[in-house]
Amino acid sequence: SKPSQNRKTQSKQAQGKKTQSKQSQTKKSQADQGRSSRGGSTKRRAAAKASARSDQSLALSLLREDHQRVEGLLDQLVDSSSRAGKSRQSLLQQIADELRLHAELEETIFYPALLEAAEKGEDRALVHEAFEEHRAAVQMVLPDLEKTPPDGEKFSGRAKVLRELIMHHVEEEEDEMFERARELLSDEQLEELGLRMQERKSEGLQQAG
Repeated sequence: SKPSQNRKTQSKQAQGKKTQSKQSQTKKSQADQGRSSRGGSTKRRAAAKASARSDQSLALSLLREDHQRVEGLLDQLVDSSSRAGKSRQSLLQQIADELRLHAELEETIFYPALLEAAEKGEDRALVHEAFEEHRAAVQMVLPDLEKTPPDGEKFSGRAKVLRELIMHHVEEEEDEMFERARELLSDEQLEELGLRMQERKSEGLQQAG
């Protein structure tokens, strides 16, 4: 009968509208999740930058600037061509000078202060691990790279290994060690350490020049 057919038609139409509504809600939910994820990532990056800007201590600011400078030089080295032999040698010399002086500042001034102030075994382990990372990068991988012909096949691979070691070390240091330093050392202590490192760095640059 016609009334029965009309009811069936209306029922199908209603079901179709429900299906479209669910699909629309699903798409909206997925879009919202995508925006939320991108927004969260942006917020994390912004928070990291804000943390760096708010870090007013001379000691940590000086070390962070060293990290950024060396990272930039390592990026240039890794991206360089085997045909740019002289450019590679110049970059590598800058990197070697920066790394060795930076390691000296940390190992003779910054790390000993942290060890003295350490309250837990985890704090001491963090510093000792940093010493070992310096040894691996500065005393083993860097000298090996310096002996490698800049136009040879092995140079690029060894340069990448050095960069990976340094990037890992920097990430752990800035994310964990700097945070502990702010908790364990007073503003006055960090300022005094910064002045000592600044003075030693000036002496090292004069000797290198």
